[in-house]
Amino acid sequence: MAATCHSVETLCHSPPGPASAGASDGRAFGRLPPLRTPDADNEWTGAGMTEIGLRLVRDEDLDAIYDQMRDPEAVRMAAFTAEDPDDRVAFDEHLVRLRTSPEIKLRAVTVDGELAGTIASFAVGDDTEITYWLGRDWWGRGVATAAVRMFLTTVPVRPITARAASDNAGSLAVLRKAGFRVVGKEVAYATARGREIEETVLRLDGP
Repeated sequence: MAATCHSVETLCHSPPGPASAGASDGRAFGRLPPLRTPDADNEWTGAGMTEIGLRLVRDEDLDAIYDQMRDPEAVRMAAFTAEDPDDRVAFDEHLVRLRTSPEIKLRAVTVDGELAGTIASFAVGDDTEITYWLGRDWWGRGVATAAVRMFLTTVPVRPITARAASDNAGSLAVLRKAGFRVVGKEVAYATARGREIEETVLRLDGP
């Protein structure tokens, strides 16, 4: 699941408990009700609370992030992606820029300590945009909504803009739950689709 922001080549359900911002390591944590996981009989069960966390991206995260961001289904859904998601050299160079730019705030999303994806904000002229990308194993489990809500508490700038392909219903639902509202539609070339498609532009004005 990804919210697309082609300016940074796309990193990109229940509310979490209060987030506590970390210090130099950029950590923040919240709680979700049990995530449901299949048991040996493929029955869906869950136990205990689930901790959603945000922290700085580490070198040891890069292999997993690379695999998440070249997953064919995720790439097709995100639509606005790197020209060649399988190009590891380009990926590594891109992540260096994301991790070192003073205008980009990049965090890893974790579930009970396990890397689930990434989320970031960045400047586009006078605007601030948000983008995120979760591994497919975490889609539809409330993680994206919790992570977006938590991340927004660490970004004081308003308004914030987000974009998603208009047929990316999952990401549009996540953004609406986080308080974003649709402010327009645009048509742009989507690298992953090989054609122009419509994308929805959303904005968060309040807290």
